[in-house]
Amino acid sequence: MRQAPRARSRRSARAARERRASRPRGVGSTPRRPAGENQLEWSSHESGFLASPSDGASRDRAVDVARARRGVPHTSMRACARAGERCSRVRWSDRAHRSRASERRASRGRVDGVGGGGDAEPSSSTASDMTSARSRFAEHVVAGYEIEGISVGGQQTSIVIPRLSVVFDAGRCPQRCVYADVMCLSHTHMDHVGGCGMYIATRGLLKLAPPTVLLPKSRTEAFAAFIDSLRELDDSELNHKAVGIEAGSRFIMSKLFEIAPFKTVHPVPSQGYIIYGTKQKLKSQYVGLDGTAIKEMRERGVEITDKVEVPEVAFTGDTSAAWIDDPANADALRAKLLIMECTFVDDSVSKEDAETFGHTHIDDLVARADSFQNEGILLIHFSARYKADEVRRALKAKLPERLYSKCTPMLVGYD
Repeated sequence: MRQAPRARSRRSARAARERRASRPRGVGSTPRRPAGENQLEWSSHESGFLASPSDGASRDRAVDVARARRGVPHTSMRACARAGERCSRVRWSDRAHRSRASERRASRGRVDGVGGGGDAEPSSSTASDMTSARSRFAEHVVAGYEIEGISVGGQQTSIVIPRLSVVFDAGRCPQRCVYADVMCLSHTHMDHVGGCGMYIATRGLLKLAPPTVLLPKSRTEAFAAFIDSLRELDDSELNHKAVGIEAGSRFIMSKLFEIAPFKTVHPVPSQGYIIYGTKQKLKSQYVGLDGTAIKEMRERGVEITDKVEVPEVAFTGDTSAAWIDDPANADALRAKLLIMECTFVDDSVSKEDAETFGHTHIDDLVARADSFQNEGILLIHFSARYKADEVRRALKAKLPERLYSKCTPMLVGYD
């Protein structure tokens, strides 16, 4: 009597399982990979023992045995094993990240939608929480501008204005300055330019657009040689756009902002910068016309608007106080925010010696107190000889009340 095909296949499968069960481990068969084990543990099964990933000696022995059995170079086998461990950690890390993100959304009053829906409406505190998160790096808020960075005389200066995506100087390239698209170099002393290579390199590492670096026109070739030497040392491209610029010229950031240098006084070529907010205003003679008439005039090429500029931010860099007396620099003295150096605040260095060194003394500000029409002034670049409290006491004791009320000292790094 012939057996039914289904019964015969069942007996064959059972016999195969019995033969595999009776066969010694590691001979002619490979055990099923236990759930949850990484690639190293799987390879180690073939050599007859299981090594823990944290056991370095056992791991190497397991890899060597597995390599000999498979004919794979030991360096490749170990690389694969470690890659397997890393992938496992990444997967667990990703799961934990998603879990924490869900918890954060829930804590902010957001819940995941169901069936492809979106998020629920955020709680009333969500907007303020997001603003607080963006502001956590700000050291000061002056004239409505959040300001990040650090400035210590002779050591490093890097002042970031996040709203404008601009950084002034890069002595040591603090991390936050990397996210500014434009760097304005006031001069090429190392405490102001030393971190520029790191600024360019880090933006490349983070896949950010190559930055634009503005600098005194007479230092363009020297800066190019500086970056070329860093390319050779770092073996990287250091993509950026260096723009030599001088007083009387403009760099157009966008339709809304332009940058103009102004002359300063320092032992090496130097300049400050003014960032102008710009807009187009309809000329007075055309006010009251309807839209159709204005459109027709524009199509005929008639200039119907005037350009209106407002000095928003001015930065001096290192300079003596002589820049204040130059009528060409009047816009810097009426910018909403003036960022100005004040290296010396006591009599340990005289006003005359400060001028010789190309720096500003507090007595220079006292003598010119009525010149400053700014809404707010950030004082930077105090000498490293001072402590924070000494600077605060000197400003309060010496500056006239009207000027003192406008001034905020940047003392990051002095406490």
